[in-house]
Amino acid sequence: MVLRTVQNQPYSLKEEVLKPIIPFSKPAYETSEKIPTALTQLAAEQQCNTLGAHLASFETASEANAVKKLVLEAPLFSSELLSFMTTSQESWIGLAKETNGAWTWTDSSSVEFTNLPDGTSAPESSCVYMNTTGHWQPKSCSSTTPSFICKQTSRIAS
Repeated sequence: MVLRTVQNQPYSLKEEVLKPIIPFSKPAYETSEKIPTALTQLAAEQQCNTLGAHLASFETASEANAVKKLVLEAPLFSSELLSFMTTSQESWIGLAKETNGAWTWTDSSSVEFTNLPDGTSAPESSCVYMNTTGHWQPKSCSSTTPSFICKQTSRIAS
Protein backbone atom coordinates (compact mmCIF):
# COMPACT_ATOMS: atom_id res chain seq x y z
CA MET A 1 0.00 0.00 0.00
CA VAL A 2 1.07 3.50 -0.64
CA LEU A 3 0.01 6.30 1.65
CA ARG A 4 0.05 9.70 0.02
CA THR A 5 0.01 13.22 1.39
CA VAL A 6 0.29 16.62 -0.21
CA GLN A 7 3.48 18.54 0.27
CA ASN A 8 4.26 21.86 -1.38
CA GLN A 9 7.05 20.46 -3.52
CA PRO A 10 7.47 19.67 -7.22
CA TYR A 11 6.25 16.18 -8.05
CA SER A 12 7.60 13.50 -10.31
CA LEU A 13 6.96 9.78 -10.13
CA LYS A 14 10.55 9.30 -11.31
CA GLU A 15 11.79 10.98 -8.12
CA GLU A 16 9.57 8.91 -5.88
CA VAL A 17 11.03 6.52 -3.32
CA LEU A 18 8.88 3.76 -1.85
CA LYS A 19 9.80 2.27 1.50
CA PRO A 20 8.21 -0.89 2.94
CA ILE A 21 6.54 -0.52 6.34
CA ILE A 22 4.62 -3.66 7.20
CA PRO A 23 3.41 -6.67 5.24
CA PHE A 24 -0.19 -7.86 5.37
CA SER A 25 -0.65 -11.17 3.60
CA LYS A 26 0.62 -10.70 0.04
CA PRO A 27 0.06 -6.96 -0.54
CA ALA A 28 2.90 -4.72 0.62
CA TYR A 29 2.23 -1.56 2.59
CA GLU A 30 4.53 1.29 1.66
CA THR A 31 4.92 5.01 2.18
CA SER A 32 5.72 7.58 -0.41
CA GLU A 33 5.81 11.33 -0.65
CA LYS A 34 5.19 14.28 -2.98
CA ILE A 35 1.87 14.50 -4.76
CA PRO A 36 1.02 17.69 -6.61
CA THR A 37 -2.35 18.66 -5.18
CA ALA A 38 -5.57 17.34 -3.70
CA LEU A 39 -7.10 14.83 -6.11
CA THR A 40 -10.48 13.39 -6.99
CA GLN A 41 -10.87 9.66 -6.45
CA LEU A 42 -10.50 9.06 -10.20
CA ALA A 43 -7.25 11.06 -10.33
CA ALA A 44 -5.98 9.21 -7.24
CA GLU A 45 -6.78 5.87 -8.93
CA GLN A 46 -4.82 7.01 -11.99
CA GLN A 47 -1.84 7.88 -9.78
CA CYS A 48 -2.01 4.41 -8.22
CA ASN A 49 -2.19 2.87 -11.71
CA THR A 50 1.09 4.56 -12.68
CA LEU A 51 2.66 2.58 -9.81
CA GLY A 52 1.10 -0.69 -10.96
CA ALA A 53 -1.50 -0.50 -8.19
CA HIS A 54 -5.12 0.45 -7.49
CA LEU A 55 -6.76 2.42 -4.74
CA ALA A 56 -7.03 0.18 -1.70
CA SER A 57 -9.72 -2.47 -1.51
CA PHE A 58 -10.36 -4.55 1.60
CA GLU A 59 -11.54 -8.14 1.63
CA THR A 60 -11.88 -8.46 5.41
CA ALA A 61 -12.20 -6.40 8.57
CA SER A 62 -8.75 -7.61 9.65
CA GLU A 63 -7.17 -6.19 6.50
CA ALA A 64 -8.97 -2.86 7.03
CA ASN A 65 -7.87 -2.85 10.67
CA ALA A 66 -4.23 -3.42 9.66
CA VAL A 67 -4.39 -0.35 7.44
CA LYS A 68 -6.24 1.59 10.13
CA LYS A 69 -3.41 0.78 12.53
CA LEU A 70 -0.87 1.88 9.94
CA VAL A 71 -2.70 5.19 9.45
CA LEU A 72 -3.04 5.76 13.20
CA GLU A 73 0.66 5.10 13.72
CA ALA A 74 1.79 6.87 10.55
CA PRO A 75 3.37 9.88 12.30
CA LEU A 76 5.54 7.43 14.26
CA PHE A 77 7.17 6.22 11.03
CA SER A 78 8.22 9.59 9.62
CA SER A 79 6.61 13.00 9.70
CA GLU A 80 8.49 13.81 6.49
CA LEU A 81 6.72 11.02 4.60
CA LEU A 82 3.32 11.10 6.23
CA SER A 83 1.28 13.91 7.65
CA PHE A 84 -1.74 12.30 9.25
CA MET A 85 -1.91 14.84 12.06
CA THR A 86 -5.63 15.15 12.74
CA THR A 87 -8.69 12.92 12.64
CA SER A 88 -10.06 15.04 9.80
CA GLN A 89 -7.37 13.88 7.35
CA GLU A 90 -9.09 11.99 4.55
CA SER A 91 -7.56 9.34 2.29
CA TRP A 92 -9.33 8.00 -0.77
CA ILE A 93 -9.85 4.24 -0.89
CA GLY A 94 -11.16 2.35 -3.90
CA LEU A 95 -14.82 1.99 -2.93
CA ALA A 96 -17.40 3.83 -5.03
CA LYS A 97 -21.15 3.71 -5.56
CA GLU A 98 -22.14 3.30 -9.19
CA THR A 99 -25.14 4.98 -10.81
CA ASN A 100 -27.06 1.68 -10.46
CA GLY A 101 -26.62 1.92 -6.68
CA ALA A 102 -24.10 -0.93 -6.36
CA TRP A 103 -20.86 -0.49 -4.41
CA THR A 104 -17.74 -1.47 -6.39
CA TRP A 105 -13.98 -1.51 -5.85
CA THR A 106 -11.80 0.25 -8.42
CA ASP A 107 -9.68 -2.93 -8.74
CA SER A 108 -12.83 -4.89 -9.74
CA SER A 109 -12.62 -7.20 -6.72
CA SER A 110 -15.95 -8.23 -5.23
CA VAL A 111 -17.35 -6.17 -2.37
CA GLU A 112 -17.47 -8.65 0.50
CA PHE A 113 -16.78 -6.15 3.29
CA THR A 114 -17.28 -2.44 3.94
CA ASN A 115 -16.62 -0.31 6.98
CA LEU A 116 -19.32 2.23 6.18
CA PRO A 117 -21.42 3.28 9.17
CA ASP A 118 -24.71 1.40 9.54
CA GLY A 119 -27.55 3.18 7.80
CA THR A 120 -25.23 5.19 5.57
CA SER A 121 -27.18 6.72 2.75
CA ALA A 122 -25.05 7.87 -0.12
CA PRO A 123 -26.18 9.38 -3.38
CA GLU A 124 -25.31 7.63 -6.62
CA SER A 125 -21.77 8.33 -7.80
CA SER A 126 -20.37 8.57 -4.28
CA CYS A 127 -16.76 7.75 -3.52
CA VAL A 128 -15.40 6.67 -0.15
CA TYR A 129 -12.55 7.97 1.99
CA MET A 130 -11.00 6.68 5.19
CA ASN A 131 -9.95 9.09 7.94
CA THR A 132 -7.11 8.63 10.40
CA THR A 133 -9.38 6.85 12.88
CA GLY A 134 -10.19 4.24 10.24
CA HIS A 135 -13.77 5.37 9.68
CA TRP A 136 -15.10 5.30 6.12
CA GLN A 137 -17.42 7.97 4.75
CA PRO A 138 -18.98 8.61 1.35
CA LYS A 139 -18.17 11.85 -0.42
CA SER A 140 -18.92 13.32 -3.82
CA CYS A 141 -16.61 11.81 -6.43
CA SER A 142 -15.95 15.32 -7.76
CA SER A 143 -14.54 16.36 -4.37
CA THR A 144 -10.81 16.39 -3.80
CA THR A 145 -8.81 14.93 -0.95
CA PRO A 146 -5.10 15.44 -0.27
CA SER A 147 -4.30 11.81 0.47
CA PHE A 148 -4.99 8.34 -0.89
CA ILE A 149 -4.05 4.71 -0.25
CA CYS A 150 -2.86 2.41 -3.03
CA LYS A 151 -2.68 -1.37 -2.88
CA GLN A 152 -0.10 -3.32 -4.85
CA THR A 153 -1.30 -6.91 -4.86
CA SER A 154 1.21 -8.25 -7.35
CA ARG A 155 4.12 -7.88 -4.93
CA ILE A 156 4.86 -10.61 -2.44
CA ALA A 157 5.74 -9.25 0.99
CA SER A 158 8.61 -10.89 2.78
